[in-house]
Amino acid sequence: MNVKIYPIIILLFNSFVSFSQIKTDATSIFKMQLFLDNKNLILTGLDTAIIRDDSLYNSFSDVVNLKLDTLEIKGNYYLTKSSLSPKYKFFQLKEHSYRKALNELEMHLYRVFGDTFCSIAINQETGKCYRLLGFNTNDFLSFLADFREEYREKQEKKLGVSYFLKNYSVNNIDFYCLNKGLKRHKVDRKKYPCLVRASDPIWVE
Repeated sequence: MNVKIYPIIILLFNSFVSFSQIKTDATSIFKMQLFLDNKNLILTGLDTAIIRDDSLYNSFSDVVNLKLDTLEIKGNYYLTKSSLSPKYKFFQLKEHSYRKALNELEMHLYRVFGDTFCSIAINQETGKCYRLLGFNTNDFLSFLADFREEYREKQEKKLGVSYFLKNYSVNNIDFYCLNKGLKRHKVDRKKYPCLVRASDPIWVE
C-alpha cells in the first residue's frame, strides 16, 4: 500500500470519530423553536431595519436562559426500553430568565411564552424535533407517523395508533387529546386543552 494513503485513512477515521460523538443539545433546540414561534411584531417606533435572521437569533440565544425538565416515558417494553424501540426524549420548559435587564423593544424581540407549558420531543438518533405542547404549530401527528415508521423498520411489524396510545405515555402530555384534537377539521382549543398555545389569552368562565 502506498504510504501516502495512511495520512488520509487516519484523517477519515478521526473525522468519523468526531461525527459519531455529535450529541443533541435540547436547550439549544428548544431556544430555536421558541424564537421561530414568535410572530413578527408591528410596533410604533420599531426600527424597520431589524431583520428576523440568524443575528437576531444569536442575540436571543445569548440573552435568554432556559431550564428544562426531562419528562418520564412509560409503557410497553418494546416501545420504550428495547434496544429496537424508537429513541425519543421529551422536554418541558420549566422556567426562563434573561441574562440582563431588557428595554421595551428587547422585551418584544426576546419574549418567551409558556413556562411549565411548552413541550417538545427530540429523536435522539436523528435530532429531529417535534413541538407537542404550547407552540403555535403542533407536530404530534408527524411525530406519531415517524415513530410508527421507525418501529416498523426496527421491529419489522406494524404499530397501530390505538396500540401506541394505550402503551406509550409521557408525563404531562396527553397523546389521546392531541391525536383526537388534531384530526378534527377545525381546531377546538376549549374542547381539547392540549392544543392551547402558550401565547393564547387566558379564558375566564
